[in-house]
This record gives sequence, structure tokens and C-alpha cells, in this order.
Amino acid sequence: MDFNLTINDFDRECLKGLYQLLKLAATSLSEVPMHFHFISSVSAAGSVVIDKVKEEPLSRQKGIALPNGYGQSKYAAEHICWAAMNHWSVPVDIYRFGQISGDSETGVWNTREMISLMICVGCGEMGMLPEDGEQINWIPVNYGAACLVDIAINSSTRTTPPSERVHHIQNPYVITWSQLIKYLKSAGLHFKVVPTEEWIHQLLGNPKNPAYSLAAFFEKTFADGKICHIGQFSLEKTIRRTAILQNCPPIGQQLIQRYIKYWLEVGSLKATDS
Repeated sequence: MDFNLTINDFDRECLKGLYQLLKLAATSLSEVPMHFHFISSVSAAGSVVIDKVKEEPLSRQKGIALPNGYGQSKYAAEHICWAAMNHWSVPVDIYRFGQISGDSETGVWNTREMISLMICVGCGEMGMLPEDGEQINWIPVNYGAACLVDIAINSSTRTTPPSERVHHIQNPYVITWSQLIKYLKSAGLHFKVVPTEEWIHQLLGNPKNPAYSLAAFFEKTFADGKICHIGQFSLEKTIRRTAILQNCPPIGQQLIQRYIKYWLEVGSLKATDS
């Protein structure tokens, strides 16, 4: 996902495409209504305007979404979904995903994705990572997918209110950025931990850096040398709806080593000497 895009960049293919799919669902002649499942994101409500985001529809309030086109488009898309449910009687369930990490069994993780790219480049070519970062509540892709399928299969097309149709898919077990740093070092990676401003400066100063395309996003994320934190999200209802989320493994040493093994195998992470 290109976090440098504006909401206008998502209009034609994403928002208008979503509208057409909802319209198609509304025209179904089946006795059982066509059920629509929309994959949203914590970016739709992650700006900390709300202290803790509940598992329910978002209010129409300026600044709720993260200040990028992706988050704003997801916020708009959620409201389009509710409009379809209210006006066309299309049953809709919305899934707000947090950061998705690689498979917990194979370690396979898209090497062009923001977090994996940041770690691979930071611990490889740059030899440094910023000292400040978000709390880690990544959910392995296989667990995230299983949660979605479990909820979708058991969800109702009947008159369930919107307050029961929003699900937050995040790892319920949170670790700190400093714990992640320890896991990376314990796995044998050699890198410095530097002030965030220095890390951004080094990234911006090298256009050949594989992560340079994300430089503008990182610059916004680490505004004034400090991380711009994402709001907190309630998980209570979603955990009750699927035991899979409760059983999701925390991001620990073994899982981090599995990811590193994969990155080394595909050549995205180049180990450095101490």
C-alpha cells in the first residue's frame, strides 16, 4: 500500500468500485440476502481523536481517520457500507484490521510491505533502527484470515444491528518497540539504535535506499522526531465472536526468528557483521 496517495487516488477504483459491488448485492433476487463483508483498517479511526475506538460504526467527525489517503478512503468506505445497509437493506459486516505480519508457521512476509521493509533495510543496509516506535500488536496473516472466515461463516444476514457488525482484528497480546528491538538483536542481527530524527535523516539522504519510497510516510509518522501514535481499539466483542483471536500467539522471539529466516532466505535482509 502506498501511504503517499491522497483520497482522490482511491476514488475511482476503490470507492466507486465498492459502491457498484454494494449495488450488485442489493439487486440480488435470492431469498437469502447477499451478505457483504468489507475489509477496513484501523487507519479509518486511528488518529487518536477517539480515546479508544469501539467495535461499532464511526461517527461523522472530522479528523477521525489517519491523515493519509488510505485511512481517509477506508473511513469513507465504511460510511458507504452503512448507507447501503440503511437504504438498500444489504447486510454488511466490517473488519478493521491492524498491522498484518507474516505467516506464523512459514515466516513468509511480503518484503515490500512497510514494516518488513523497514526492518530489513534498517537492520541490513542502514545498520540502524529508530529508538521510538509503535506498540506491536501485529497479527500473523494466517490468524487474521482464520478470524475473518470464522466470523463471516457465523455472522447473520438477519436484523443484527450495526453495533454488532464491526470487528477489530488485531493481536490481543501487545509488546513494546523496545521488546522488538531485543528480539531482533537476540536473533543475531547487528544494528545500532539511534534517535528517530537521525534515522529519518539517513533515510532521506539516500535515494537509492530500498525504503526511500516510504520516506515521506516515515517523516510524517515520526513527526518532530517522535512517533505519531495510533489510537487504541477495543477487542472485547471480537474476542467473544471468535476464539481464534484469543488464541493468537504473541509476537515473540521464536516468531521473529522465523520472519528473519525467511527474509534472509529470499535475500531481502542482508546480515551485517558486528
